Amino acid sequence: MPRLIMTIVAITTASVLVTGVAQAQVATALVREGQQLPGAPDGHLVDSINTAAVNHAGGYAFTINTSGDGSTLSRVWGDPAGGEGLVLRTETTIDVLQQNSFESFFGFSNDGYVAYSASCDNLDSGSEGLDSVWLDDTWICLEEEPYPHQAGWWWRFGSRPGVTADGSPYFVGGITDIQGGSTQNRGLFFGLTGTPLLIGGDILDGVDDPVSASSISFDFRLSALGTHYIGEVSTVSPASNDAHMVIDGAVIQVDGQNVTEGMSVPTIAGGLPGEVWQNFDYTGVTEDGRYMFTGDTDAASNVNEFVLVDGAILHREGDTIDGFVVTGSIERAYFNEDGDYAMVWQVVADAGDREALFFNDRLMLMEGDAVDTDGDGIAEPEAVITDFTGIAALAISDRGADDVVHMVFTADVEVTDGRLPVGGGDEIVAAPAMGEESGYDEATSAPRAGQRTEVEMGFIMPTATGTVGIGDAQQMPESAVQLRGAYPNPFNPRTNILFTLARGQRVQLAIFDLTGRRVAVVASGDFAAGEHTATWNGKDLTGRDAAAGTYLIRLTAEAGERSDKMVLVR
Repeated sequence: MPRLIMTIVAITTASVLVTGVAQAQVATALVREGQQLPGAPDGHLVDSINTAAVNHAGGYAFTINTSGDGSTLSRVWGDPAGGEGLVLRTETTIDVLQQNSFESFFGFSNDGYVAYSASCDNLDSGSEGLDSVWLDDTWICLEEEPYPHQAGWWWRFGSRPGVTADGSPYFVGGITDIQGGSTQNRGLFFGLTGTPLLIGGDILDGVDDPVSASSISFDFRLSALGTHYIGEVSTVSPASNDAHMVIDGAVIQVDGQNVTEGMSVPTIAGGLPGEVWQNFDYTGVTEDGRYMFTGDTDAASNVNEFVLVDGAILHREGDTIDGFVVTGSIERAYFNEDGDYAMVWQVVADAGDREALFFNDRLMLMEGDAVDTDGDGIAEPEAVITDFTGIAALAISDRGADDVVHMVFTADVEVTDGRLPVGGGDEIVAAPAMGEESGYDEATSAPRAGQRTEVEMGFIMPTATGTVGIGDAQQMPESAVQLRGAYPNPFNPRTNILFTLARGQRVQLAIFDLTGRRVAVVASGDFAAGEHTATWNGKDLTGRDAAAGTYLIRLTAEAGERSDKMVLVR
């Protein structure tokens, strides 16, 4: 497969490699607004930093707009192996297609193949502004070109592209039965030929009405190898509440109930009395079927926003997380292949509400905190976060061999005169003034001497998973946490699982099959000291009946991990 990767000299900004970032949890700038972008022609300065992305090999990348020499160009910049940044893609002309700009959303594989959406002009036909999805130099979807899976239909648009770890692209796209006409149907497409995974007219497992031709949401995610997908899907229905959370074409069920707008939030999931699902937002799913989504319910506005993982609400608005009360809407969230999650959420602070960046149940960074801009691993007190930017400018890597997860994100930083030391001793050059009408995230302008100004930057921040989350429990005395088994055992269709805690702590009780695949999460959250009972109804993460056989019970708590076996008979 053809590739276009431009090798460059050593980066002159933050010179720290991802693999060499100090384990101190400091956010380090990799690229910044107003800077000469390494690998771009001399004089091409960074105008805006858009979406952040990671692959499954420790790599990072950003979509970036640069301008200089009378031109403005879209680029993808980063490194698939997590080293010094390089230009992975630049808009260009390929055959008769002249690329003009990139959509902010993109993805890249472990080997560095980039999936992106470009606006193109066809130099042969004269058609302009054609929407498209590409994998490196190969277009997958191109407006006005035939849709290969239905005779007499054409591609209309392609958006929000991503790519699996091994290089298979995917995207949300539209098709039409009139060449150049408006969108007639919409789907989630996969692979080099854009095969539909889900498209308008399909029937979901769990509801009778067909998928609406215009309602497959952009808020979808695929697992690392594309085995699973998750997203919000609406069906044709006279009711206004017809949006469902879907995994692999089946509506997610919790305690036997569909996760659908207007349906009750089960008590076992952490639902409040009378509460119903209302809106769904960010999503994620892993190869072994674990999942996450965020959204809100019809509960009171100070408690309705939530983060749900594997069928249980872990956090909701008004909760205290790492000593701070969260409030308002979740502004972005991400779920990695190891089941870790990150989110940007406002917290109540002394000086007023502030945006904060969380990893699992730990607060990592908030507005007003200092960051590192020169790559030495030490935050400069004169450089402070003022805003986390972008609607999808947050991603977290999978756990590395050192059990470290890297958070990759964009943020505005307040500095003096727009000048800060960077690797090699260069200074930032302020970006030219450009507003939202030019397609950029926000207006930028050159500061006057002595003034404070905001500069957008792309960051990487390591976090040691061994210090947070229930998946890294430290072994304690046997009496600290006890799994007392299941009864009845064998069972059909449900069983009760008993456990005892010597002190209050966060706990997850999960069911695995003998291959190690997570089948269900029975309980997850904070539990007081004492004896507890949880019930498994014999259903898997999607709400379907689990097969008969032997299963492992795994109790993971802050004070230790215990396991036992049970047998489901049918």
